[in-house]
Amino acid sequence: MAAAISHHECPVCHEDFKEPKILPCTHLVCRDCIITWLQKGANQGCPLCRAPIFPRNEKQPSDYGSKVDSFPTDFVTAAVVESQRLLSSPNVCVCDASVEAKLFCFQCSIKLCSSCTKSHSKSPFTQNHTLEDLGTLSADQLAKSRHSFCSNHKDKVVEIYCSKHEELICLLCATCNHRSCSDVGSVEEAAKQKREDLKKQAVVMKIKKNQAVAKIRELDEEVKVATEKFSAMEDEVRAVFDDLQKALDVKRDKINADLSQRKTAFLVERGTSKANLESYTTGLAGHVSLIGKLASAPDDAMLGIFAQLKSRLTSLQNQGVAGVICSKRKVGYLALNQAHVDQLKELLDECVHMTDSPPPPNKTVSKKCRDCGCRLTSNNVAYCKSCRQ
Repeated sequence: MAAAISHHECPVCHEDFKEPKILPCTHLVCRDCIITWLQKGANQGCPLCRAPIFPRNEKQPSDYGSKVDSFPTDFVTAAVVESQRLLSSPNVCVCDASVEAKLFCFQCSIKLCSSCTKSHSKSPFTQNHTLEDLGTLSADQLAKSRHSFCSNHKDKVVEIYCSKHEELICLLCATCNHRSCSDVGSVEEAAKQKREDLKKQAVVMKIKKNQAVAKIRELDEEVKVATEKFSAMEDEVRAVFDDLQKALDVKRDKINADLSQRKTAFLVERGTSKANLESYTTGLAGHVSLIGKLASAPDDAMLGIFAQLKSRLTSLQNQGVAGVICSKRKVGYLALNQAHVDQLKELLDECVHMTDSPPPPNKTVSKKCRDCGCRLTSNNVAYCKSCRQ
């Protein structure tokens, strides 16, 4: 499904993103689309990867709108989508819809014909504006040039960042509402510092990702070794119960059931740990990729996303590999009580059983075959190989 979807297309409505929200798995979905998706069934998870949108142990919210609004908005993608929409509209001048536009003014966000371009370049208010040929202008290029405007003063471009409130503001806000804030500076300087912070967080996440990958390999190796042990024990159980034939059939089934249950429990537990680690690794990789994306994003867009992502990044870093691994169940050992083998019909329940502790080493073989009387090579059988055949 993901391979068929454009980077700027919502996976739910299949249209250009409208207020794209960054889900915990780092996939993007329109705000209204994810609310509708959740209302159909909150347990569905991400529309793309089915990763949980809310923690499994968290009570489902009654108001999905406010919860979705708490997810970060991808201002970078939103800007690119809006730029594509603008560039795909007819190239006509603002002076007359019948006149073809040739250039685009970044500061005014308008299309200009040749005549208006001359006037634009001569005006003392616009002569220093940056103009670009519409024939070569790309959506990404236009998106990077777009300015963010103050949430309190819609006509004012944000130029200041208040670190105390983690807010992009205009000069008027800085003067009136943030006069007492001690850490207020330019967007450029704040973005530079936040990029450094993001780089450090990316390093930490890469380390944790590598740790998780190494742990997955370790779990795979544990499962491989354990499977071999289980297989060897199954063979031993089979040999013992084949020797005892019909008298041991019932007990053999019971032991094999116990063994199978332990084996299944072991594999399920390790499988769950692996799945948890893979999900954790995917989350780390997604956020590392997102951080890489933010590294080249416009300052204001990056800062807008960073403020909303901060708590999630901190949570991922604090969680650690150990926090997603299930408690370890032991493989166990197969204990054979040879002293009771000869009396198995009377002592069947004590003959063979599963244990988590290693059995004591077998004593020197002193048994003889019940048929021919030859010395046996193992205390775990009652007949020699020739008589068993």
